[in-house]
Amino acid sequence: MISSVLGSVHKYKRIVNLTGTDYPIKSNTELLEEFCDLEKEYITGFKIEKNASKSNASKIVYYHRMDGNRILHYFFEAVKINREKMLKSFQYDFYFGSEYWALTYEAVKEIIEMWEENPKLQKFLRGVFVPSEIWIHTLFFSSQFREKGYVFQAKYKGLQELSPLTYFKYKDQIKILNDNDFDSILQSNKMFARKIVVGKSDALIESIDRQRKT
Repeated sequence: MISSVLGSVHKYKRIVNLTGTDYPIKSNTELLEEFCDLEKEYITGFKIEKNASKSNASKIVYYHRMDGNRILHYFFEAVKINREKMLKSFQYDFYFGSEYWALTYEAVKEIIEMWEENPKLQKFLRGVFVPSEIWIHTLFFSSQFREKGYVFQAKYKGLQELSPLTYFKYKDQIKILNDNDFDSILQSNKMFARKIVVGKSDALIESIDRQRKT
């Protein structure tokens, strides 16, 4: 997706990464006002410690296989190949967060340039736990745009705290939202809600649509 945007004949102002089950909460006017402010980068990162004994460090310290091969995934989770020495050879600080973000074109362009210039880092990041929640964040917070993002420094309680765009409820899996979640969605002040599923979230969709028109 990113390569297609950067390779397009059009030069976009912002790149927004969402899922097909995200639904807009704010009006189109409000969304445009938010996204057209190019001084904002909508990404939240939580710093990962490089010491294996620290919380969340296992995401990067140990090798993970996340390509869909369940047998190999569980094998590497069990044997715990420690990459701490390799990890400490990088000058980067490592961050993770929600893979759904909205970054300016120039920020994404710099991130991809950093990625392409460092094959060793590419190889390492492909072996972290959920690469899509780490590689963009790590490179962003090493870029010249890092001060425009937000580093989460409170006690970490769940991935939803690291989502700059989307309201969701996550425990063992992402909850399918319904009309009972409407008040919580509005109070979140997020731009989108997830998961919205036709046939299961219809009443909620109607409530959100009425709110977006006010």
